[in-house]
Amino acid sequence: MSDSSSTSSQTAHSAAGEFLAAIIARLEPLQLDFNRAGWDASVSGAEADASRRVGFDTQLRSLLLDAPSLRAARTHRVALAGSDARLDRQLEVLELMLAANQLELYFVGHSGGSSSLLSGRYASNCSTATMALSRSGATRLAAPL
Repeated sequence: MSDSSSTSSQTAHSAAGEFLAAIIARLEPLQLDFNRAGWDASVSGAEADASRRVGFDTQLRSLLLDAPSLRAARTHRVALAGSDARLDRQLEVLELMLAANQLELYFVGHSGGSSSLLSGRYASNCSTATMALSRSGATRLAAPL
């Protein structure tokens, strides 16, 4: 491997690692709070705990609706070209999580929230996330990737 391709590979690896670390830094605290709220709701049965869980779920989904992050995850995977199996797998899992939430936005945006695939609190969470994005001017996320 030449010095320039080695440097390019190291740069791609470093950039992918930094991208992943930034996403994890945003997702991990929310995921922990979501899990704690879910545990509390299942133990107590209290509506307040269930509402906390729904709130964290909405925040997580809003974060995962980020189409530019999905494109970045795909770009980093291509740039790595399988040179690091662990990092590639981490990016793959992130890509799948992000892609799944893009589909949810598509269904909510095209069904008025009444799709048979979405019901109850789940649809409410997705609608809330969509409305939050609409207020922020980020409605372009409903466009095909």
